[in-house]
Amino acid sequence: MGTTGVIKAGSASSNTGGEGQAAITAYENSEIFVEGTIKGGNAIPGSYSEYGGAGIEFSGGGKITLEGGVVEGGSGAGTSEGGRAISISNASISLDAASKVSGGLNGNGVGRAAAIYMYGLSNTLDLKGDINASQSYAKIEGTVQGATYDQAVDTLKLTGTGGIFDLANIGPAAQFRNFDVIDIAAGNWTMSGTSTADAATNVAAASGLSLGGALGPASIGGNLSVKGFGSLDNVSSDNSGNPVSGAATIRGSLTIEAKGNLNVHALTSGTTALAIEKSFSLSPTSAFGVWLRAPSATPLITVGDDVALNGSVHVYNDGGMSTGTYRLLGYDAGATVSGSGLTLGDTPSVAWSYALDQGSGYLDLIVSSGASFWNGTTSAPGGTVAGGDGIWVAGGTNWTSSDGSAQLTASVSAPAVFSGHAGEVTVDTSAGAVGATGLSFQTSGYSLVGGVLTLANGTATPRVEVGGTATSATIATTLAGTHGLEKIGTGTLILTGENTYTGGTTVSAGTLQIGDGGTTGSVTGDIVNNATLVFARSDAYDFPGTISGTGAVVLKGGTVNFTGASGYSGEIAVQDSVLTLSRGSTSTAKFAVGNGGTIAGTGTIGGLIVRSGGRASPGYSPGTISVNGDVTFDAGSIYVAELRGADHDLIAATGTATIHGGTVQAVGLLTSPVVNQPYRILSADGGVTGQFTTVTSNYAFVTPSLSYDANAVYLTLLQDVAGENLPSGAVFSKVGITPNQIATSGALEQLGVSNPIVSALTLQSADTARAAYDALSGEVHASARTMLLEDSHFVRDATGQRLRADALDLQASGWVQTYGSTSSRGGDGNAAGFDRDIGGLLVGSDGFVADAYRLGVVGSYGHSSLKLDAGRGTTSVDTFGFGVYGGREWGALGVSAGVNVAWHALSSERSVAFPGYTDSLTADHDARTVQAYGEVGYEISLGQATVEPFAGLAQVWLHTSGFQEQGQAAALTVNGVDTDVSFSTIGVRARTQFTLGGMAFQANGMAGWRHALNDVTPTSLGSFAGGQAFGVQGLPVAQDVGIVEAGVSAKLNRRTTLGLSYTGQFGSGVSDHGVRANLSIAFD
Repeated sequence: MGTTGVIKAGSASSNTGGEGQAAITAYENSEIFVEGTIKGGNAIPGSYSEYGGAGIEFSGGGKITLEGGVVEGGSGAGTSEGGRAISISNASISLDAASKVSGGLNGNGVGRAAAIYMYGLSNTLDLKGDINASQSYAKIEGTVQGATYDQAVDTLKLTGTGGIFDLANIGPAAQFRNFDVIDIAAGNWTMSGTSTADAATNVAAASGLSLGGALGPASIGGNLSVKGFGSLDNVSSDNSGNPVSGAATIRGSLTIEAKGNLNVHALTSGTTALAIEKSFSLSPTSAFGVWLRAPSATPLITVGDDVALNGSVHVYNDGGMSTGTYRLLGYDAGATVSGSGLTLGDTPSVAWSYALDQGSGYLDLIVSSGASFWNGTTSAPGGTVAGGDGIWVAGGTNWTSSDGSAQLTASVSAPAVFSGHAGEVTVDTSAGAVGATGLSFQTSGYSLVGGVLTLANGTATPRVEVGGTATSATIATTLAGTHGLEKIGTGTLILTGENTYTGGTTVSAGTLQIGDGGTTGSVTGDIVNNATLVFARSDAYDFPGTISGTGAVVLKGGTVNFTGASGYSGEIAVQDSVLTLSRGSTSTAKFAVGNGGTIAGTGTIGGLIVRSGGRASPGYSPGTISVNGDVTFDAGSIYVAELRGADHDLIAATGTATIHGGTVQAVGLLTSPVVNQPYRILSADGGVTGQFTTVTSNYAFVTPSLSYDANAVYLTLLQDVAGENLPSGAVFSKVGITPNQIATSGALEQLGVSNPIVSALTLQSADTARAAYDALSGEVHASARTMLLEDSHFVRDATGQRLRADALDLQASGWVQTYGSTSSRGGDGNAAGFDRDIGGLLVGSDGFVADAYRLGVVGSYGHSSLKLDAGRGTTSVDTFGFGVYGGREWGALGVSAGVNVAWHALSSERSVAFPGYTDSLTADHDARTVQAYGEVGYEISLGQATVEPFAGLAQVWLHTSGFQEQGQAAALTVNGVDTDVSFSTIGVRARTQFTLGGMAFQANGMAGWRHALNDVTPTSLGSFAGGQAFGVQGLPVAQDVGIVEAGVSAKLNRRTTLGLSYTGQFGSGVSDHGVRANLSIAFD
């Protein structure tokens, strides 16, 4: 058929021409897109024409594009030829690697017609290479023939990602014929074999051409030019790693245009690597890179005609490089040499000096040794480089030559090389400045410490080399200088000093690490990173905003603040560190968050990938990370999505979001979230693919759920508690751990969701819910009873002391005792610990009855305060008491007893505060304590001292009245309760009497053990308004404590005795310290 315009052919089925006819005939600037099969008609034997039909006849300009398409010519009949697959005039053809073009089979079954036939004045064949495909470009069966007119210019264009092309396929009798130009227009192509054509070859910008490979050295017939930012390389080994023998040959001229690159690798044979039969031109700003092995007088490149030398030459060690002379260029002595000459750029080792020598017919590189080698503590040369520990001082003679044969003196005008045995080198500036033009660490493990080290290399940048990928060196000194620092070599340089050098830092190879897990290590000024830059500090610091280059940046440890705008476009790996984006910060970099790393904050970045073990936690609780690019979550990654009311975290990408699994952790903040409504936590303009594996929440009573649409991921919190009454079964109590939490939460489950406490609790995390249960429990009322029971001993102690006072006071007496004590109790995992302070006054009188019994009465007042840990409440108590006591001695045996009643007025305060609910609660109520007690002891006289083993028993009954707290919904109605506790005490007392300054004294001490039993764990029974009663335990009475006492009393006169004592109690979680003072006045 004949047509013009746009044709889409073969998308669903094959198109076939009629008998011997073309399948498609197009003209006048048509466009044909083929992704199916196009086939010309097969000839019919005996017909008017026995020639096969063309697949496509195309003329008058336009374009044919095959993407996985097939075009075939028809088969001929008899002795006639088959049809051409494609014929074009003044047009272009583009074939991808999945396409196939086949000329029709000739009628005799031998050979094919041309696959592609060109005529007219200008045609282009574009082969789109794919270096990852089974074939690097389209399968072509038959010849590809350019036009034969003298004025015609046909171009073979190689594009795509690259491929392998055999130059033997280009030539007058080869498959590709009559092409005038070969354009490497895109990708990285490899050419080998020998071309018999004289076509000019061009390497376009950002494209690459390698000469040589598996098919042997390459030989190009015409001129070759490399455009700016394009590159030309020779191949020194094939795909199997076998060395290539023989030079790549350019039978025309080679021109490297401005900003173009020529890279020549020395062959292992030491022979010429590149032969240029005509002229060679390096334009200004071009780069000439040479990869050298052993020194050689054989030219690396030979040139048959004139040379133009401009730009820079860069030297690299390709293995085996050493000092000596390298002939880079060899050309005829009579050739014309032009240009401003070459300048030296990159060089491989600080330990060597480099110079270019251009003479008649040659350009040489001379590599010599001008460095000083560190010799540790050795001054006399011994034929080896010792290395090791030592002191680097100005004028020091512990340096040597590269072979250890000469003694050298430390010099600031030479590079310093550290080889031999690694060690710690101490920089000592006491004799003057210490410095070098560069540093080279050839043995791993060296460290420089001490004073300031100055790097100075004239106007050039000093270089620090660490050789070998497994080699590392640490510089802990301060580096000074004015021309910056360049890191070279494949090893790792670690800087832990606070460096002051100016002029910037360049990372050209290997790794530069700032810090080594501590809080020191820094550089100043701009950083150009073309290799690997690692920040390894443990503290918080700001990310440098002046990094450029194409290398990788790694953050290891610490918290890194990313502020302002950064033009760095490489990858920033976040490992075992937290990177915080400051508000308004921008970066074009792609952030890769690895295991132990976290990206947080609010800002704009160029890309984000969260790998296994990495975390993305946007915002300042909450906030948004904007991504001008793609987002990826790998399996095992974590997205922490914080929620604050209706606000929420978001990652918003302009590109795609790819999710390979991972976990979303919904984290509620101080305010309650919105339930049953979706939060958009991830958006991607380019679409979302994949899903997260799991979703969790710190909310105890909602179920997190994820949903997806084409461009977003949504997080919804589905409320578990609904309706007026809670559903049957445990809801709140499922997160309770302690008995008090379980009891309190069980009571809350009986209330309706209209209760403000319940409404707020439904949106709490498990941790905040448990804290809320503790605050709501009212355990302060139970623990206050613990305090009253334990403090009942003060009246027992006072009356017992009076009955033992007859050693100095045998008369009837009136007495006064003041006491004070502070106590600290640890919690038991259920009830909170508390601090208690008490002070009081006891007044009594006693005397002998019937000369055998000592009887007395006592009245008391005390004030105590209780403060529970974790803010769970306070109680203050005023206590009034009255009692009687008495005792008798039968020789060494003494017996005492007493009864006491005390009335307590208690005032309590507590507060309840958790997200969504607050309340302040107070209560006043009464209590009464009754106790009966007795003791028996046996005195043993030991000269001036008396020892008395004793045993005592006390029974204490406590009644607490019921009361109603004042407050809101958290107010409790607390029932009255009775408690009885028994205390048994055993121990030993000792006392002695002495006279000092004519005054009689008595010193006394006691050590004992007290045990409590019966109702040792007080319980408070309370209920919320409209709810059922629940029991909450206070901190138990200390069941086993050690008690100690030490004091002294003095007989001031015959009627007056004054005493002072220390008392202490110690046990598991118990610490109590007190003092008391006694004054006794005898009656006449």
